[in-house]
Amino acid sequence: MSPELDKSYKELILAASESSPDWPKIISAYEKLMPKAPQYYPFRYNYAVALYYSDRLEETESILRSLMAEHLEYLFARATLLTLLLRTDCLDDAKQLVSETKIPKETHQDA
Repeated sequence: MSPELDKSYKELILAASESSPDWPKIISAYEKLMPKAPQYYPFRYNYAVALYYSDRLEETESILRSLMAEHLEYLFARATLLTLLLRTDCLDDAKQLVSETKIPKETHQDA
């Protein structure tokens, strides 16, 4: 990742960590950032998290399921989807997700 993208990404991570994040602003920033590094899937994950906190749950679920299918070792997507399923009282889906989850030998470097 270029230094410029890395700087923007770190700024977004800090913005999301504030006591009252401006989720619409963060979402907009990710929408501009993601096309610059489409192969860097943590952008999509953090975009999904911003959508989650903006109560855009259908979009969040779609992105998380896509990430899970593409990157089996990326447990952040699974954990966040589990949180979403519990929040929306989809307990059977949550149980199924847990039962299907296998801990990989190697995980994403940030895990």
